[in-house]
Amino acid sequence: MILDSPGLQKPVLGLMSCTCDVPVWGIMLIGVFVLCLVVCLFMAIRYCKRALADCNWARVQADTDDLTGLWNRHAINRTLQDGQRLRDVDAPWSVIFIDINGLKSINDNCGHLVGDCVLKVFAQGLSHSIRFSDYAGRWGGDEFIVLVSGMRSNADMENFCHKLQQETSKTIIVDGKEITISASFGYALASVDGESVTDLVSVADSRMYKNKQHRIAGFC
Repeated sequence: MILDSPGLQKPVLGLMSCTCDVPVWGIMLIGVFVLCLVVCLFMAIRYCKRALADCNWARVQADTDDLTGLWNRHAINRTLQDGQRLRDVDAPWSVIFIDINGLKSINDNCGHLVGDCVLKVFAQGLSHSIRFSDYAGRWGGDEFIVLVSGMRSNADMENFCHKLQQETSKTIIVDGKEITISASFGYALASVDGESVTDLVSVADSRMYKNKQHRIAGFC
């Protein structure tokens, strides 16, 4: 049996504290490094946000018609190329093709500045008349296209076209000249008049032209 001896000390187990003297200049150096890191991180985030905003702005500009502020033909075509949406049974795209009546005569008799004013006024009325789920764009010249979702029948499309025709027809005064704005409409119903982009635009354009030739109140 081993007895504790007064000359022997038992080892003490526990946490041992260690102090390390760090010079002031070292603490300052660490602080400067952390500050630089924070500044660099802030600048990187700011740069990324600005680059993203510039990218989004460039895309908006690329998709926007300069005169009317509506979508341009490129944006319409890209959206129509979405074959999945064309076949969507719940809300497929249908197409309305629109041509402003007599714009060439307005340009010839009143000048292109007046013609541009007519285009702007018509585009504004068209934009305010469509639903939130629809899209309006300028196809080119005096032609416009509206992409309509969720229309089920010819009667629905005819009623909607009639509404657009009424709300975009108006008389304006430009430089003391009275100008009457009106347009001809034609439509193509998704899954009824065609299964492709080409078919829908072609059918809608053909019906619009037929209505323009006959100048009838109804819609083909």
